This record gives sequence, C-alpha cells and structure tokens, in this order.
Amino acid sequence: MTMRRTMLLAIAIGLAGPTLATAQDVVADVETFRGVTMQISQPYLETLYTVIPTPVVTASGTAASGTPGGAAQAPVTTMGRTIKETQIGAGPQPIQARRSQNSVTFVRNGVEMQVPFDRLVAMLVERRPVTMNRMPAYVDPVMQSTATVTLVDGATIEGASVNFGSAMLRGMSSQGAIELPLEDVKTIRIKR
Repeated sequence: MTMRRTMLLAIAIGLAGPTLATAQDVVADVETFRGVTMQISQPYLETLYTVIPTPVVTASGTAASGTPGGAAQAPVTTMGRTIKETQIGAGPQPIQARRSQNSVTFVRNGVEMQVPFDRLVAMLVERRPVTMNRMPAYVDPVMQSTATVTLVDGATIEGASVNFGSAMLRGMSSQGAIELPLEDVKTIRIKR
C-alpha cells in the first residue's frame, strides 16, 4: 500500500512540476514613448552608477601630481596669468558599475513612496513639458514625468513626480537580452 501511495505521489509531483515552473515565469508587456512594444521575460531593474576615486594625497596633505584633483604639470604663465594644466587620463580611472534596484520611488505632496518592483502589476507614465523652463530655446524642452501604478493587491498609487534616474529595465525577449532605460517606458503590464 505504501509503495502505491509513493508511486501516486511521484506521478502527481511529476505532473504538477512543469505547471508550477511555468506559473513562476514573470512576463512584462512594455510600450515605449517611441511606440515600440515588446514582451520581456523575467524583468528586473538595475541602476548604473560611476564611482570617482579620491585623489592620492601626499604627506603634506595635497593632491599628488597626475591624480584627479592634483596638478599634472608645473603651472604655466601665459600673458601674466598662471594656468594649471592637467594631464588627461592620469591617475585612477572612474569605475562604472551596476547594482540591482528593488524599488521605484514616487513623490506626491512632498511624500516619497518606495514601491517594490515585485509588487507592481501595471505602470502608466505620462510626460508633460515643464512650463517654467529657464533653459535656452535651443535646449530640448524639459519634461516632467508622472506615473500611475497598480499593485498586486489592487491598490493604485498616483505619483505627482517620478524620476527614474539611470534605472534600466532588463530581461530577455525572443530577440535576446533587453536593456531599456526606465525613463523611456510609457506603459508596463506585468503578468506573474
């Protein structure tokens, strides 16, 4: 009798296994502001950042020559003025890196709300030009983004302001790996 139960249990697990694995797949339907639509499987967010190394400091407490923040050559006098020239590429190079971002921040009435990305079901982003733009006419208009988010539990959050910064939406599509700046996303619908 126990062998029969074990066999039935093994068959049940064997039949349920593929169903459970496919139920865990996360797919995002994305539309960009350029009108491109795509499906991204296993979407996640990453942030790009740059670390600027501190200059090497000498025993006297000043930046060493040839490092960021330090003079690369002796001062040059031109037309009565002293100009310090810096050598390009000298010293430690900036480090560019990525890190996982688990939430998106929305601001409404001065209150910041951090919403975990795995709680999002849908997000609709709208852009409008800033009316009090003090930039010169030849600069593209400055856009302000607002977003409406629907959560897994059905709650809706309306953000008066959202700044995605350098966040990237990453995942896989039928064409291969996708890396899309989050600021280019108009709508995203996530199927869990």
